[in-house]
Amino acid sequence: MVKPNIAFTGGQGSGKTTVAKYIIEKFGYDYFYINQTRLHITDYFGGNLYNAREHNRVFQNSLLSNKIEWEVTNKKFGFVTDRTTIDNLAYFMLYSNSEDTTYPDYIDYYDKAMTHTASCYDYIFCFSPLYNTPYDSLSPPHTLDKVKVYYTIMGLLEQIKFKNNIYYIQDLDRMQKVTKILSSLGIKKE
Repeated sequence: MVKPNIAFTGGQGSGKTTVAKYIIEKFGYDYFYINQTRLHITDYFGGNLYNAREHNRVFQNSLLSNKIEWEVTNKKFGFVTDRTTIDNLAYFMLYSNSEDTTYPDYIDYYDKAMTHTASCYDYIFCFSPLYNTPYDSLSPPHTLDKVKVYYTIMGLLEQIKFKNNIYYIQDLDRMQKVTKILSSLGIKKE
Protein backbone atom coordinates (compact mmCIF):
# COMPACT_ATOMS: atom_id res chain seq x y z
CA MET A 1 0.00 0.00 0.00
CA VAL A 2 1.36 3.43 -0.96
CA LYS A 3 1.54 5.88 1.91
CA PRO A 4 0.06 9.37 1.46
CA ASN A 5 2.20 12.40 0.72
CA ILE A 6 2.41 14.47 3.91
CA ALA A 7 3.69 18.03 4.13
CA PHE A 8 4.35 20.34 7.06
CA THR A 9 4.18 24.10 6.77
CA GLY A 10 4.56 27.13 9.03
CA GLY A 11 7.09 29.75 10.07
CA GLN A 12 10.70 29.20 11.03
CA GLY A 13 11.27 27.27 14.24
CA SER A 14 7.71 25.94 14.49
CA GLY A 15 8.77 22.29 14.70
CA LYS A 16 8.22 21.22 11.07
CA THR A 17 11.53 19.43 10.62
CA THR A 18 11.48 17.80 14.06
CA VAL A 19 7.96 16.45 13.57
CA ALA A 20 8.65 15.41 9.95
CA LYS A 21 11.67 13.35 11.04
CA TYR A 22 9.61 11.73 13.79
CA ILE A 23 6.76 10.88 11.37
CA ILE A 24 9.21 9.40 8.86
CA GLU A 25 10.48 7.02 11.54
CA LYS A 26 7.13 6.36 13.25
CA PHE A 27 5.24 5.50 10.05
CA GLY A 28 8.15 3.95 8.11
CA TYR A 29 8.49 6.36 5.20
CA ASP A 30 11.31 5.59 2.77
CA TYR A 31 11.01 8.85 0.80
CA PHE A 32 11.37 12.24 2.40
CA TYR A 33 12.49 15.74 1.55
CA ILE A 34 13.92 17.53 4.55
CA ASN A 35 14.56 21.22 3.92
CA GLN A 36 18.14 22.39 4.01
CA THR A 37 17.43 26.03 3.18
CA ARG A 38 19.95 27.45 5.64
CA LEU A 39 22.69 25.27 4.17
CA HIS A 40 21.72 26.24 0.63
CA ILE A 41 21.70 29.92 1.56
CA THR A 42 25.17 29.67 3.06
CA ASP A 43 26.45 27.86 -0.03
CA TYR A 44 24.64 30.15 -2.47
CA PHE A 45 25.22 33.50 -0.78
CA GLY A 46 28.05 32.76 1.64
CA GLY A 47 26.21 34.27 4.55
CA ASN A 48 23.24 35.08 6.67
CA LEU A 49 19.65 34.43 5.59
CA TYR A 50 18.72 38.06 6.12
CA ASN A 51 21.60 39.36 3.99
CA ALA A 52 20.22 37.27 1.12
CA ARG A 53 16.92 39.09 0.62
CA GLU A 54 18.04 41.02 -2.43
CA HIS A 55 18.77 37.73 -4.19
CA ASN A 56 15.75 35.92 -2.81
CA ARG A 57 13.72 35.69 -6.03
CA VAL A 58 16.49 33.85 -7.89
CA PHE A 59 17.21 31.63 -4.89
CA GLN A 60 13.57 30.77 -4.18
CA ASN A 61 13.00 29.96 -7.88
CA SER A 62 15.89 27.50 -7.71
CA LEU A 63 14.55 25.92 -4.49
CA LEU A 64 11.04 25.66 -5.92
CA SER A 65 12.19 23.98 -9.14
CA ASN A 66 14.33 21.44 -7.27
CA LYS A 67 11.55 20.68 -4.77
CA ILE A 68 8.86 20.23 -7.43
CA GLU A 69 11.11 17.96 -9.51
CA TRP A 70 11.90 15.73 -6.50
CA GLU A 71 8.29 15.57 -5.28
CA VAL A 72 6.80 14.80 -8.70
CA THR A 73 9.33 11.99 -9.13
CA ASN A 74 8.60 10.47 -5.71
CA LYS A 75 4.86 11.19 -5.41
CA LYS A 76 3.96 7.66 -6.46
CA PHE A 77 5.88 6.19 -3.49
CA GLY A 78 4.45 8.41 -0.75
CA PHE A 79 6.72 10.89 0.99
CA VAL A 80 7.06 13.30 3.91
CA THR A 81 8.36 16.85 3.52
CA ASP A 82 8.95 19.54 6.10
CA ARG A 83 7.98 22.36 3.72
CA THR A 84 5.32 22.87 1.07
CA THR A 85 5.81 24.83 -2.10
CA ILE A 86 3.53 27.40 -0.45
CA ASP A 87 6.33 27.98 2.08
CA ASN A 88 8.61 28.87 -0.81
CA LEU A 89 5.94 31.17 -2.21
CA ALA A 90 5.46 32.92 1.16
CA TYR A 91 9.20 33.63 1.42
CA PHE A 92 9.25 34.74 -2.20
CA MET A 93 6.42 37.19 -1.50
CA LEU A 94 7.77 38.52 1.81
CA TYR A 95 11.46 38.82 1.01
CA SER A 96 11.57 39.87 -2.61
CA ASN A 97 12.61 43.46 -3.16
CA SER A 98 9.69 44.27 -5.39
CA GLU A 99 6.32 44.99 -3.81
CA ASP A 100 4.77 44.57 -7.23
CA THR A 101 3.06 41.19 -7.50
CA THR A 102 2.29 41.70 -11.19
CA TYR A 103 5.80 41.19 -12.54
CA PRO A 104 6.09 38.04 -14.71
CA ASP A 105 8.33 35.93 -12.48
CA TYR A 106 5.95 36.41 -9.53
CA ILE A 107 2.94 35.26 -11.55
CA ASP A 108 4.83 32.22 -12.87
CA TYR A 109 6.16 31.40 -9.39
CA TYR A 110 2.70 31.77 -7.82
CA ASP A 111 1.10 29.49 -10.44
CA LYS A 112 3.79 26.80 -10.07
CA ALA A 113 3.71 26.81 -6.26
CA MET A 114 -0.08 26.83 -5.90
CA THR A 115 -0.70 24.22 -8.61
CA HIS A 116 1.91 21.91 -7.13
CA THR A 117 0.57 22.26 -3.57
CA ALA A 118 -2.97 21.54 -4.71
CA SER A 119 -1.96 18.45 -6.69
CA CYS A 120 0.93 16.85 -4.80
CA TYR A 121 0.19 16.68 -1.06
CA ASP A 122 -2.48 14.42 0.41
CA TYR A 123 -2.32 16.02 3.86
CA ILE A 124 -0.87 19.34 5.01
CA PHE A 125 -0.16 20.20 8.64
CA CYS A 126 0.21 23.94 9.28
CA PHE A 127 2.04 24.79 12.51
CA SER A 128 1.50 28.04 14.40
CA PRO A 129 4.63 29.95 15.48
CA LEU A 130 6.59 28.92 18.55
CA TYR A 131 8.50 31.52 20.53
CA ASN A 132 11.81 31.46 22.38
CA THR A 133 13.32 28.93 19.99
CA PRO A 134 16.99 28.84 18.94
CA TYR A 135 15.93 30.49 15.65
CA ASP A 136 14.81 33.63 17.50
CA SER A 137 18.43 34.62 18.14
CA LEU A 138 19.42 34.57 14.46
CA SER A 139 18.32 38.10 13.74
CA PRO A 140 16.34 40.74 15.65
CA PRO A 141 13.41 40.84 13.19
CA HIS A 142 13.16 37.07 13.15
CA THR A 143 10.35 36.67 15.70
CA LEU A 144 8.19 39.17 13.85
CA ASP A 145 9.06 37.56 10.51
CA LYS A 146 7.83 34.12 11.52
CA VAL A 147 4.43 35.57 12.39
CA LYS A 148 4.29 37.26 8.96
CA VAL A 149 5.32 34.00 7.29
CA TYR A 150 2.66 32.03 9.20
CA TYR A 151 -0.18 34.38 8.27
CA THR A 152 1.01 34.58 4.66
CA ILE A 153 1.03 30.76 4.48
CA MET A 154 -2.44 30.58 6.07
CA GLY A 155 -3.79 33.02 3.49
CA LEU A 156 -2.31 30.99 0.65
CA LEU A 157 -3.66 27.72 2.09
CA GLU A 158 -7.14 29.23 2.12
CA GLN A 159 -6.90 29.40 -1.68
CA ILE A 160 -6.32 25.63 -1.98
CA LYS A 161 -9.36 23.61 -3.03
CA PHE A 162 -8.93 20.56 -0.77
CA LYS A 163 -9.13 22.45 2.54
CA ASN A 164 -10.53 19.40 4.33
CA ASN A 165 -7.05 17.81 4.16
CA ILE A 166 -5.34 20.76 5.88
CA TYR A 167 -4.85 20.56 9.63
CA TYR A 168 -3.96 23.66 11.64
CA ILE A 169 -1.88 22.66 14.66
CA GLN A 170 -1.50 25.03 17.59
CA ASP A 171 -0.79 22.44 20.29
CA LEU A 172 2.68 22.50 21.78
CA ASP A 173 2.90 18.70 21.61
CA ARG A 174 2.89 18.64 17.84
CA MET A 175 4.30 15.12 17.49
CA GLN A 176 1.49 13.62 19.54
CA LYS A 177 -1.23 15.63 17.75
CA VAL A 178 0.03 14.77 14.24
CA THR A 179 0.55 11.10 15.18
CA LYS A 180 -3.01 10.90 16.51
CA ILE A 181 -4.47 12.45 13.32
CA LEU A 182 -2.44 10.21 10.99
CA SER A 183 -3.36 7.10 13.00
CA SER A 184 -7.04 8.06 12.85
CA LEU A 185 -6.67 8.27 9.04
CA GLY A 186 -5.50 4.65 8.99
CA ILE A 187 -1.84 5.36 8.24
CA LYS A 188 0.50 2.85 9.82
CA LYS A 189 4.00 1.49 9.62
CA GLU A 190 4.23 -1.59 7.43
